[in-house]
Amino acid sequence: MWAFARKDPRKPVFAAKVAVALALITLLVFLREPSDIASHSVWAILTVVVVFEFSIGATLSKGLNRGLGTLVAGGLALAVAELAAPIGKYDAVILIVSTFVVGFFASLIKLHPKMKPYEYGLRVFLLTFCYVTVSGYNTGEFTATAISRFVLIAIGAAVSLTINIGIHPIWAGEDLHKLVAKTFSGVAKSLEGCVDGYLSCMEYERIPSKILTYQASDDPLYSGYRAAVEASVQEEALLGFAIWEPPHGPYKMMKYPWKNYTKVGGALRHCSFAVMALHGCILSEIQAPPESRKVFCAELHRVAKKVLKCCENLGRESRR
Repeated sequence: MWAFARKDPRKPVFAAKVAVALALITLLVFLREPSDIASHSVWAILTVVVVFEFSIGATLSKGLNRGLGTLVAGGLALAVAELAAPIGKYDAVILIVSTFVVGFFASLIKLHPKMKPYEYGLRVFLLTFCYVTVSGYNTGEFTATAISRFVLIAIGAAVSLTINIGIHPIWAGEDLHKLVAKTFSGVAKSLEGCVDGYLSCMEYERIPSKILTYQASDDPLYSGYRAAVEASVQEEALLGFAIWEPPHGPYKMMKYPWKNYTKVGGALRHCSFAVMALHGCILSEIQAPPESRKVFCAELHRVAKKVLKCCENLGRESRR
């Protein structure tokens, strides 16, 4: 754990921030008034545990999803309660039918691909609606239950966001920036290694089994382009969080074009597939004789240097 913490000092800092937020929220337990807030303070604690994420963008995304889901579900539950109240003894039937309808449509909407960024909000919406309807029916206090839950979630989200931004902020956009620059460097080194290995007539006894099964290998050429190919999922995840973040640091433009990073990453992966093919050539059993390789030595070096210079410039621009 010591080595793990030293490798990325931001992770123990993040753990400390979560601990501070939980300690502050726990103070709600000792409140005397209002009684609803004190008795249901566990919702604020659960909000901190669920909402407090590693990056600010992730925290904002979850916090807004949770708050909006709670607000809409609370309002809908109150509307259903008002509708069921005049019916009298059949109010339980109205609550059961409404729970079925809301559960069906919320679950169906959640499966739509375009609703993926709001999946957590829909889960909170469904949970809050069921909680408010059931608790309100048992106690007869629909309004108080909905308001106390929303207030506690708002308090938990506010504390999480304040501590996450105020103490050593971690931005998903900056991580996305660094990831793209790092993949450029990895592909450039792999390309340089492939050209040098081919022209130096490097001989491989066999293809490493890890490369055949697309696993992590000690071969630096393989590791460079493999990281670029595998970065797609991480880039998409960071993009989903970065678009929620406000202007900060060098990214002070409103509606910063974060999507361009994934486009650049996709173009780089196209290049990495070509480098993968080159690496497969120098790993193959059938090789051209050394004399034939030397014929185009100067041309290969010149093309490789131009590509490397282009990758270095793009990586440098990305880091800026």
